[in-house]
Amino acid sequence: GPAEATALGNIILQAITLGHVKDHADGRRIIRESMDVEVFQPQDASTWETAYEQFSKFGA
Repeated sequence: GPAEATALGNIILQAITLGHVKDHADGRRIIRESMDVEVFQPQDASTWETAYEQFSKFGA
């Protein structure tokens, strides 16, 4: 969940800073190979596209 992702991100950044991990890509590889990562893809993007169109009218 979000707490685990935050903790892992912090650990990887500290490891990069200390020179234990080469870079962000290497950190992502380490995480990906260390645990099951589940990717969620939207099934019906039309709702999100409509919301984005409304949002973009605000000049964002």
